[in-house]
Amino acid sequence: MKCAKRGLEYTNIIPQYDADLANTIAIIHVANGESDKALEFYLKALSLTPNESGQNNGNVAASLLNISLIFNERGENANAMDFCRKGLEIWLNLYGENHPNMASAYSALAKFYGDQGDLEQSLEYYNKAVRLQSRLQGENHPDVGLSYQNIGQVYDRSDNPTQALQYYNEAAAIQLSTIGENNSTVATLYHNMANAYGDVGQKSEALSYYKKSLEIRMKIFNGNHPDIANSYFTIGNLYDSQNDLQQALANWSQAVTLYRNAYGENSNDVADTYENMAIAYETLNLLRKALELETEVLRIRCNLLGLEHPKVKKAQRMINRLQK
Repeated sequence: MKCAKRGLEYTNIIPQYDADLANTIAIIHVANGESDKALEFYLKALSLTPNESGQNNGNVAASLLNISLIFNERGENANAMDFCRKGLEIWLNLYGENHPNMASAYSALAKFYGDQGDLEQSLEYYNKAVRLQSRLQGENHPDVGLSYQNIGQVYDRSDNPTQALQYYNEAAAIQLSTIGENNSTVATLYHNMANAYGDVGQKSEALSYYKKSLEIRMKIFNGNHPDIANSYFTIGNLYDSQNDLQQALANWSQAVTLYRNAYGENSNDVADTYENMAIAYETLNLLRKALELETEVLRIRCNLLGLEHPKVKKAQRMINRLQK
Protein backbone atom coordinates (compact mmCIF):
# COMPACT_ATOMS: atom_id res chain seq x y z
CA MET A 1 0.00 0.00 0.00
CA LYS A 2 2.81 2.46 0.88
CA CYS A 3 4.55 1.74 -2.43
CA ALA A 4 1.33 2.34 -4.33
CA LYS A 5 0.77 5.69 -2.59
CA ARG A 6 4.37 6.75 -3.20
CA GLY A 7 3.96 5.87 -6.86
CA LEU A 8 0.91 8.09 -7.03
CA GLU A 9 2.82 11.02 -5.52
CA TYR A 10 5.79 10.82 -7.89
CA THR A 11 4.30 9.59 -11.16
CA ASN A 12 3.15 12.78 -12.89
CA ILE A 13 4.24 12.25 -16.46
CA ILE A 14 1.33 10.18 -17.81
CA PRO A 15 -2.02 11.24 -16.27
CA GLN A 16 -3.82 8.05 -17.31
CA TYR A 17 -1.22 5.96 -15.50
CA ASP A 18 -1.77 8.00 -12.34
CA ALA A 19 -5.52 7.45 -12.64
CA ASP A 20 -5.04 3.69 -12.96
CA LEU A 21 -2.80 3.66 -9.90
CA ALA A 22 -5.29 5.66 -7.83
CA ASN A 23 -8.06 3.31 -8.97
CA THR A 24 -5.99 0.30 -7.87
CA ILE A 25 -5.42 1.83 -4.44
CA ALA A 26 -9.17 2.45 -4.16
CA ILE A 27 -9.86 -1.22 -4.89
CA ILE A 28 -7.41 -2.24 -2.15
CA HIS A 29 -9.21 0.03 0.33
CA VAL A 30 -12.55 -1.54 -0.67
CA ALA A 31 -11.10 -5.00 -0.01
CA ASN A 32 -9.99 -3.77 3.44
CA GLY A 33 -13.43 -2.39 4.22
CA GLU A 34 -12.16 1.22 4.18
CA SER A 35 -14.91 2.84 2.13
CA ASP A 36 -13.97 6.45 2.97
CA LYS A 37 -10.40 5.97 1.74
CA ALA A 38 -11.67 4.05 -1.29
CA LEU A 39 -13.96 6.95 -2.18
CA GLU A 40 -11.07 9.39 -1.83
CA PHE A 41 -8.94 7.46 -4.33
CA TYR A 42 -11.78 6.74 -6.76
CA LEU A 43 -12.47 10.48 -6.90
CA LYS A 44 -8.74 11.16 -7.30
CA ALA A 45 -8.64 8.71 -10.22
CA LEU A 46 -11.47 10.61 -11.89
CA SER A 47 -9.73 13.96 -11.35
CA LEU A 48 -6.55 12.56 -12.98
CA THR A 49 -8.36 11.37 -16.10
CA PRO A 50 -8.29 13.91 -18.96
CA ASN A 51 -11.75 15.27 -19.69
CA GLU A 52 -11.59 14.35 -23.36
CA SER A 53 -10.92 10.66 -22.61
CA GLY A 54 -13.25 10.40 -19.62
CA GLN A 55 -16.36 10.46 -21.75
CA ASN A 56 -15.28 7.30 -23.59
CA ASN A 57 -13.35 5.40 -20.97
CA GLY A 58 -14.67 2.12 -19.62
CA ASN A 59 -12.46 2.38 -16.52
CA VAL A 60 -14.02 5.76 -15.72
CA ALA A 61 -17.47 4.23 -16.01
CA ALA A 62 -16.45 1.41 -13.67
CA SER A 63 -15.07 3.93 -11.16
CA LEU A 64 -18.29 5.93 -11.32
CA LEU A 65 -20.29 2.80 -10.59
CA ASN A 66 -17.99 1.85 -7.69
CA ILE A 67 -18.37 5.37 -6.27
CA SER A 68 -22.13 5.03 -6.54
CA LEU A 69 -22.01 1.81 -4.51
CA ILE A 70 -20.05 3.52 -1.74
CA PHE A 71 -22.49 6.43 -1.62
CA ASN A 72 -25.36 3.95 -1.48
CA GLU A 73 -23.78 2.15 1.49
CA ARG A 74 -23.52 5.50 3.24
CA GLY A 75 -27.19 6.22 2.61
CA GLU A 76 -26.44 9.08 0.18
CA ASN A 77 -28.95 7.87 -2.37
CA ALA A 78 -29.03 10.99 -4.56
CA ASN A 79 -25.24 10.91 -5.02
CA ALA A 80 -25.36 7.16 -5.63
CA MET A 81 -27.97 7.56 -8.35
CA ASP A 82 -26.10 10.47 -9.96
CA PHE A 83 -22.78 8.63 -10.26
CA CYS A 84 -24.47 5.43 -11.41
CA ARG A 85 -26.29 7.26 -14.21
CA LYS A 86 -23.06 8.92 -15.35
CA GLY A 87 -21.33 5.55 -15.55
CA LEU A 88 -24.33 4.05 -17.33
CA GLU A 89 -24.23 6.83 -19.93
CA ILE A 90 -20.54 6.18 -20.69
CA TRP A 91 -21.05 2.44 -21.02
CA LEU A 92 -24.06 3.05 -23.24
CA ASN A 93 -21.96 5.26 -25.52
CA LEU A 94 -19.11 2.74 -25.58
CA TYR A 95 -20.93 -0.56 -25.89
CA GLY A 96 -24.56 0.11 -26.76
CA GLU A 97 -27.41 -1.75 -25.06
CA ASN A 98 -26.12 -5.28 -25.66
CA HIS A 99 -23.22 -5.59 -23.25
CA PRO A 100 -22.89 -7.36 -19.86
CA ASN A 101 -21.73 -4.09 -18.24
CA MET A 102 -25.11 -2.58 -19.03
CA ALA A 103 -26.79 -5.37 -17.07
CA SER A 104 -24.51 -4.58 -14.10
CA ALA A 105 -25.46 -0.91 -14.30
CA TYR A 106 -29.18 -1.72 -14.54
CA SER A 107 -28.88 -3.97 -11.48
CA ALA A 108 -27.13 -1.20 -9.54
CA LEU A 109 -29.85 1.30 -10.44
CA ALA A 110 -32.49 -1.24 -9.45
CA LYS A 111 -30.86 -1.65 -6.04
CA PHE A 112 -30.67 2.11 -5.52
CA TYR A 113 -34.35 2.56 -6.41
CA GLY A 114 -35.21 -0.29 -4.03
CA ASP A 115 -33.22 1.31 -1.22
CA GLN A 116 -35.19 4.52 -1.80
CA GLY A 117 -38.46 2.60 -1.57
CA ASP A 118 -39.33 3.02 -5.26
CA LEU A 119 -40.11 -0.64 -5.82
CA GLU A 120 -41.79 -0.13 -9.20
CA GLN A 121 -38.64 1.45 -10.68
CA SER A 122 -36.50 -1.16 -8.95
CA LEU A 123 -38.49 -3.94 -10.58
CA GLU A 124 -38.28 -2.25 -13.98
CA TYR A 125 -34.47 -2.09 -13.91
CA TYR A 126 -34.02 -5.61 -12.53
CA ASN A 127 -36.20 -6.86 -15.39
CA LYS A 128 -34.05 -4.92 -17.87
CA ALA A 129 -30.97 -6.54 -16.37
CA VAL A 130 -32.34 -10.10 -16.48
CA ARG A 131 -33.57 -9.77 -20.06
CA LEU A 132 -30.14 -8.59 -21.15
CA GLN A 133 -28.34 -11.28 -19.13
CA SER A 134 -30.57 -14.02 -20.55
CA ARG A 135 -29.90 -12.84 -24.10
CA LEU A 136 -26.13 -12.46 -23.71
CA GLN A 137 -25.22 -15.18 -21.22
CA GLY A 138 -27.99 -17.73 -21.57
CA GLU A 139 -30.95 -18.39 -19.33
CA ASN A 140 -29.04 -20.81 -17.09
CA HIS A 141 -26.29 -18.36 -16.05
CA PRO A 142 -25.68 -17.58 -12.34
CA ASP A 143 -26.15 -13.85 -13.03
CA VAL A 144 -29.65 -14.61 -14.30
CA GLY A 145 -30.31 -16.60 -11.14
CA LEU A 146 -29.13 -13.70 -8.99
CA SER A 147 -31.40 -11.29 -10.88
CA TYR A 148 -34.38 -13.60 -10.32
CA GLN A 149 -33.46 -13.62 -6.64
CA ASN A 150 -33.37 -9.80 -6.60
CA ILE A 151 -36.74 -9.61 -8.35
CA GLY A 152 -38.13 -12.01 -5.77
CA GLN A 153 -36.93 -9.72 -2.99
CA VAL A 154 -38.70 -6.76 -4.59
CA TYR A 155 -41.96 -8.72 -4.72
CA ASP A 156 -41.40 -9.77 -1.11
CA ARG A 157 -41.02 -6.13 -0.09
CA SER A 158 -44.16 -5.35 -2.10
CA ASP A 159 -46.12 -7.76 0.13
CA ASN A 160 -46.45 -10.29 -2.66
CA PRO A 161 -44.74 -13.39 -1.22
CA THR A 162 -46.46 -15.75 -3.66
CA GLN A 163 -44.90 -13.96 -6.65
CA ALA A 164 -41.62 -13.74 -4.74
CA LEU A 165 -41.57 -17.52 -4.29
CA GLN A 166 -42.02 -18.06 -8.03
CA TYR A 167 -38.86 -16.06 -8.72
CA TYR A 168 -36.98 -17.58 -5.79
CA ASN A 169 -37.70 -21.06 -7.13
CA GLU A 170 -36.50 -20.03 -10.60
CA ALA A 171 -33.36 -18.65 -9.01
CA ALA A 172 -32.80 -21.83 -6.98
CA ALA A 173 -33.07 -24.05 -10.07
CA ILE A 174 -30.39 -22.00 -11.85
CA GLN A 175 -28.03 -21.54 -8.90
CA LEU A 176 -28.08 -25.16 -7.81
CA SER A 177 -27.33 -26.37 -11.35
CA THR A 178 -24.49 -23.88 -11.92
CA ILE A 179 -22.74 -22.96 -8.67
CA GLY A 180 -23.97 -25.69 -6.32
CA GLU A 181 -25.46 -25.37 -2.86
CA ASN A 182 -22.56 -24.57 -0.54
CA ASN A 183 -22.15 -20.83 -1.10
CA SER A 184 -23.44 -17.61 0.45
CA THR A 185 -25.69 -16.79 -2.53
CA VAL A 186 -27.73 -19.95 -2.08
CA ALA A 187 -27.74 -19.54 1.71
CA THR A 188 -29.25 -16.08 1.29
CA LEU A 189 -31.71 -17.40 -1.27
CA TYR A 190 -32.91 -20.14 1.10
CA HIS A 191 -33.25 -17.55 3.88
CA ASN A 192 -35.39 -15.34 1.61
CA MET A 193 -37.50 -18.33 0.59
CA ALA A 194 -38.06 -19.12 4.26
CA ASN A 195 -39.25 -15.56 4.87
CA ALA A 196 -41.71 -15.82 1.98
CA TYR A 197 -43.01 -19.23 3.08
CA GLY A 198 -43.54 -17.78 6.54
CA ASP A 199 -45.48 -14.87 5.05
CA VAL A 200 -47.88 -17.23 3.25
CA GLY A 201 -48.39 -19.26 6.43
CA GLN A 202 -46.34 -22.33 5.45
CA LYS A 203 -44.38 -22.45 8.70
CA SER A 204 -42.96 -25.96 8.25
CA GLU A 205 -41.55 -25.03 4.83
CA ALA A 206 -40.18 -21.81 6.31
CA LEU A 207 -38.41 -23.71 9.10
CA SER A 208 -36.99 -26.21 6.62
CA TYR A 209 -35.44 -23.47 4.48
CA TYR A 210 -34.15 -21.51 7.48
CA LYS A 211 -32.37 -24.66 8.63
CA LYS A 212 -30.97 -25.31 5.14
CA SER A 213 -29.63 -21.76 5.07
CA LEU A 214 -28.13 -22.15 8.54
CA GLU A 215 -26.47 -25.44 7.60
CA ILE A 216 -24.76 -23.86 4.58
CA ARG A 217 -23.66 -20.80 6.54
CA MET A 218 -22.11 -22.98 9.24
CA LYS A 219 -20.13 -24.81 6.55
CA ILE A 220 -18.79 -21.77 4.74
CA PHE A 221 -18.39 -19.12 7.45
CA ASN A 222 -16.42 -18.67 10.63
CA GLY A 223 -18.44 -19.76 13.65
CA ASN A 224 -18.99 -16.16 14.81
CA HIS A 225 -20.24 -14.85 11.48
CA PRO A 226 -23.25 -12.48 11.75
CA ASP A 227 -25.16 -14.40 9.05
CA ILE A 228 -25.15 -17.48 11.30
CA ALA A 229 -26.48 -15.31 14.12
CA ASN A 230 -29.18 -13.95 11.79
CA SER A 231 -30.26 -17.50 10.98
CA TYR A 232 -30.62 -18.42 14.65
CA PHE A 233 -32.47 -15.14 15.29
CA THR A 234 -35.05 -15.72 12.54
CA ILE A 235 -35.51 -19.37 13.50
CA GLY A 236 -36.19 -18.13 17.03
CA ASN A 237 -38.76 -15.69 15.69
CA LEU A 238 -40.49 -18.48 13.76
CA TYR A 239 -40.72 -20.70 16.86
CA ASP A 240 -42.02 -17.67 18.78
CA SER A 241 -44.79 -17.18 16.20
CA GLN A 242 -45.79 -20.82 16.86
CA ASN A 243 -45.78 -20.21 20.65
CA ASP A 244 -42.89 -22.63 21.13
CA LEU A 245 -41.04 -20.33 23.52
CA GLN A 246 -38.48 -22.86 24.70
CA GLN A 247 -37.23 -23.44 21.15
CA ALA A 248 -37.40 -19.71 20.48
CA LEU A 249 -35.25 -18.97 23.53
CA ALA A 250 -32.74 -21.68 22.63
CA ASN A 251 -32.21 -20.18 19.18
CA TRP A 252 -32.12 -16.58 20.42
CA SER A 253 -29.50 -17.60 23.00
CA GLN A 254 -27.34 -18.97 20.18
CA ALA A 255 -27.91 -15.79 18.18
CA VAL A 256 -27.05 -13.36 20.97
CA THR A 257 -23.81 -15.20 21.77
CA LEU A 258 -22.72 -14.88 18.15
CA TYR A 259 -23.82 -11.24 17.91
CA ARG A 260 -21.79 -10.41 21.03
CA ASN A 261 -18.75 -12.18 19.60
CA ALA A 262 -19.11 -10.39 16.27
CA TYR A 263 -20.11 -6.87 17.38
CA GLY A 264 -19.53 -6.61 21.12
CA GLU A 265 -22.19 -5.97 23.75
CA ASN A 266 -23.34 -2.60 22.46
CA SER A 267 -25.12 -3.40 19.21
CA ASN A 268 -28.70 -3.13 18.02
CA ASP A 269 -28.72 -6.82 17.13
CA VAL A 270 -27.80 -7.76 20.72
CA ALA A 271 -30.48 -5.41 22.08
CA ASP A 272 -33.15 -6.74 19.69
CA THR A 273 -32.39 -10.33 20.69
CA TYR A 274 -32.36 -9.56 24.42
CA GLU A 275 -35.71 -7.82 24.03
CA ASN A 276 -37.28 -10.82 22.31
CA MET A 277 -35.93 -13.05 25.06
CA ALA A 278 -37.22 -10.73 27.79
CA ILE A 279 -40.73 -10.78 26.31
CA ALA A 280 -40.63 -14.59 26.14
CA TYR A 281 -39.47 -14.87 29.76
CA GLU A 282 -42.25 -12.49 30.81
CA THR A 283 -44.78 -14.71 29.02
CA LEU A 284 -43.35 -17.71 30.88
CA ASN A 285 -43.71 -15.73 34.13
CA LEU A 286 -39.96 -15.76 34.70
CA LEU A 287 -40.05 -12.11 35.62
CA ARG A 288 -36.63 -11.77 37.27
CA LYS A 289 -34.92 -13.10 34.12
CA ALA A 290 -37.07 -10.86 31.94
CA LEU A 291 -36.14 -7.82 34.05
CA GLU A 292 -32.44 -8.67 33.92
CA LEU A 293 -32.47 -8.83 30.12
CA GLU A 294 -34.66 -5.77 29.58
CA THR A 295 -32.34 -3.76 31.81
CA GLU A 296 -29.53 -4.71 29.44
CA VAL A 297 -31.73 -3.65 26.52
CA LEU A 298 -32.25 -0.24 28.13
CA ARG A 299 -28.52 0.21 28.75
CA ILE A 300 -27.61 -0.63 25.14
CA ARG A 301 -30.41 1.47 23.65
CA CYS A 302 -29.40 4.50 25.73
CA ASN A 303 -25.77 4.18 24.64
CA LEU A 304 -26.64 3.83 20.97
CA LEU A 305 -29.78 5.91 20.52
CA GLY A 306 -29.95 8.51 23.29
CA LEU A 307 -32.46 8.97 26.07
CA GLU A 308 -35.31 10.34 23.96
CA HIS A 309 -35.49 7.58 21.37
CA PRO A 310 -38.83 5.68 21.19
CA LYS A 311 -37.06 2.33 21.67
CA VAL A 312 -35.51 3.63 24.89
CA LYS A 313 -38.91 4.72 26.16
CA LYS A 314 -40.38 1.33 25.19
CA ALA A 315 -37.69 -0.49 27.19
CA GLN A 316 -38.29 1.78 30.20
CA ARG A 317 -42.04 1.05 30.09
CA MET A 318 -41.40 -2.69 30.08
CA ILE A 319 -39.00 -2.38 33.02
CA ASN A 320 -41.60 -0.37 34.96
CA ARG A 321 -44.15 -3.09 34.24
CA LEU A 322 -41.81 -5.88 35.35
CA GLN A 323 -40.92 -4.07 38.60
CA LYS A 324 -44.53 -3.80 39.76
